[in-house]
Amino acid sequence: MAADLIDHDAERIDPTMYDGAPSGHYLSMTVCTECHGDNLRGSPDGWSPTLAIVVSYSLEEFRKLMREGVPTGGRELDVMNKVALSRFTNFSDSEIDNLHAYLQTLAATAPKP
Repeated sequence: MAADLIDHDAERIDPTMYDGAPSGHYLSMTVCTECHGDNLRGSPDGWSPTLAIVVSYSLEEFRKLMREGVPTGGRELDVMNKVALSRFTNFSDSEIDNLHAYLQTLAATAPKP
């Protein structure tokens, strides 16, 4: 079983001891990479976008995306809507704020064409 492979005596990371972008980085690496890739730059085939797009979201708009699955402009996002309603509604306000803070940094570190 997978649980048998875990070193249960290993030091644990407590993401709550960080605030802002460090906590947001931790969250993004645990919940966003499944769809947006290991570097959060989206899928090569364009199925999922780069999360650097979050730079265009105010905190309030990002909260709406995370809680209701409704992006800026109100267009419909089938997959993100389902994921937001099934997973992200359980995030605390501070977790969403921290994730937003981290994702804002992606635009600054985006690869140049």
